[in-house]
Amino acid sequence: MSFDYDLFVIGAGPGGVSAARLAATHGARVAIAERDKVGGTCVIHGCIPEKLMVYAASFSQVFDDADEYGWGKVQRRVNWPQFMAAKDKAIEHLSQLHIQHLNEAGVELIYGQTKFLDAHTLDVGGRKITADKILIAVGAEAVKPNIAGIQYAITSREMFELKQQPEHLAVIGSDQIAVKFAGSMNGLISKVTLIVPEDLVLPNRDQDIQTTVQESMIKNGIQVLCNTNVEKIEQVKDGLRLTLSGDNQDTITVNTVLCVTDRVPNLSGLDLEKGEHPVLAETPKRAGANR
Repeated sequence: MSFDYDLFVIGAGPGGVSAARLAATHGARVAIAERDKVGGTCVIHGCIPEKLMVYAASFSQVFDDADEYGWGKVQRRVNWPQFMAAKDKAIEHLSQLHIQHLNEAGVELIYGQTKFLDAHTLDVGGRKITADKILIAVGAEAVKPNIAGIQYAITSREMFELKQQPEHLAVIGSDQIAVKFAGSMNGLISKVTLIVPEDLVLPNRDQDIQTTVQESMIKNGIQVLCNTNVEKIEQVKDGLRLTLSGDNQDTITVNTVLCVTDRVPNLSGLDLEKGEHPVLAETPKRAGANR
């Protein structure tokens, strides 16, 4: 049977791009599909913007000493639109590099939503394509917990698209990503409340690390509420009101609620049941992992 491609990759994140380039260098006819920007979660919505936020936040640590050492009065408030513009510029540069590498390897890049028609046939943005092998490299997407009013909360993806910096941010979660967001936004001079369902942040880590990190966060002004869950989120005049349960049975009002809890395979719209037999796929990764 003749196919349009030897290998077709769904998802142009780091895994998909690497697989496509490697296969092409060995002489395979390869194409890759992407419905968002090339680069995947890591480059577009995860690792890279997170690191840029951490870098921007690090400058606040020297503000108190700047005047004493001759720099004059330093503005203790980040220019959020300027930071977001710098972030977008860096992301676009990296995305273009990935596209360049695909072109150099001879991989055809196709934009559009992909879905299976059968085991070897795909519909990519209305274009019918056949392939001998199909690699699913779509990564994962953030999911929100089942909480009343959760529609008012955002995930890490939306966090990097906010037009205004939150005055008071509540972070629901306890893993390394939640801790990183809390620390970064605190460094950018937002008030931060971290809501942790466990005894300490960073569950399943060494207790010395958990205690040291949590004590440092509190020392730097982050409110950490342990053994606490969010029962309800309500939109009120002053922002969003969170009703809490557990060790802290109270309510708090914030501007923005960020959920950093879990991720699931990003398989929506693929119509996998039409594949008829198993296809190559990435192993689903837990919260904090990026494609």
